[in-house]
Amino acid sequence: SQVVFGVLSFWFLFLLTKSLMNQTAALIAAFIFAINPTAVFSTKIAMDEHLFIPLWLAGILLLVLDLQKPKVPKVLLAGLCFGLGAHLRTHSFAMGFVAFAAWVMVRKDWKRGFLRLLLIQMVAFTFAVPWAIRNYVKMGSPIFYSTALGLAMYWANNENPLNVNYPLEQGGDPAFILARSEAERHEAGKRAALRWI
Repeated sequence: SQVVFGVLSFWFLFLLTKSLMNQTAALIAAFIFAINPTAVFSTKIAMDEHLFIPLWLAGILLLVLDLQKPKVPKVLLAGLCFGLGAHLRTHSFAMGFVAFAAWVMVRKDWKRGFLRLLLIQMVAFTFAVPWAIRNYVKMGSPIFYSTALGLAMYWANNENPLNVNYPLEQGGDPAFILARSEAERHEAGKRAALRWI
């Protein structure tokens, strides 16, 4: 599946560059992407980036195409791409604001830009709600995308990040170590990281 997602990324990058510049630039961009050692070697490793990148590029392509020839279905499809992509990289959720900024800066039309902001955010939000409901039912906290934020903050800001499960005797954070659920670890990790920062 990584190869399929890589081909999709290649194709969407080609189309995106062609829509912004020309076919020559698109061929150069796609070629550089295709020979990028990271892109080549990572096809042997299952990573969420393989799914995220084509979703991200397809969503941006749809926003650019909508900016060039406005059609609401393009905006809704972009929202679909960003809504799915937000489960892999949460910054996708903010792409409605990017569409709004593009419409204000390029088209000088804040009303249609605001409509796109609302549509993209509403479509993307529909993908977040089931996860938030699941988290509320299972953990008592309506976390929209990920409880891994607290873990990532804890690990990234721990005084000894190579030993992420530092026991209490060696200076680990008591609330994080004693947390009994994913939601408790999420909150404890954020608190500990903010103290360290």
